[in-house]
Amino acid sequence: MKKILLLILFLPSLAFGQVFTRNDNAFDGTGYVVGNGNHTNSMGAVDSNGRLGVVVVDSQSGKSAVITVTQTVAASAHSAGDAVGGLITLSDAVRSSALSGIIQSVSVTDKAGNAGSYDIVFFTANPTATTVTDDAAFTLNDADITKVICMAPISTVSTFADNGVTNTTGVGCPFEVASGTTIYAALINRSAATYASTSDVSVRVSIMQD
Repeated sequence: MKKILLLILFLPSLAFGQVFTRNDNAFDGTGYVVGNGNHTNSMGAVDSNGRLGVVVVDSQSGKSAVITVTQTVAASAHSAGDAVGGLITLSDAVRSSALSGIIQSVSVTDKAGNAGSYDIVFFTANPTATTVTDDAAFTLNDADITKVICMAPISTVSTFADNGVTNTTGVGCPFEVASGTTIYAALINRSAATYASTSDVSVRVSIMQD
């Protein structure tokens, strides 16, 4: 794995000790500390003897993925509680099989400019017992409830002349997949909306990957 070595100088005269490779993020008398990229509070630390701190940062951690999916919707009126499009497949949500991530934000764009709101439900695996059908009431089957990562409310769409967009930040839903790299979602209308085109609605999800 690729590493980045950061060397931070604190004192004019420093003693150097043996480099340790264990991932304990703390000095043990050598003046060296090893971190994994998630412990930046260790950077710049010096032990009681004024010896130099070295932090090894894992350059592979903290990657973000932004996934955009255009839903296929009926060009007609949708009632509150209806699914908007079918099941959403978020491919490559994690970097490799059976890893984890955190859903950070969700955006919905609406070319028809409906000034409504949505909920979006995320799943760690395909909710095979639940049918997600556009323009039909969304009902979660009991068999799939353990697959739910979270349900995120999406605020009212801000409309422009003939379209609109909404962005929900700070979602903060951690998840881990048992296998593969894909998670799933269902978009649910919380107010009546009428779409003019089958490609009016798109969903963009931002994920912090481990």
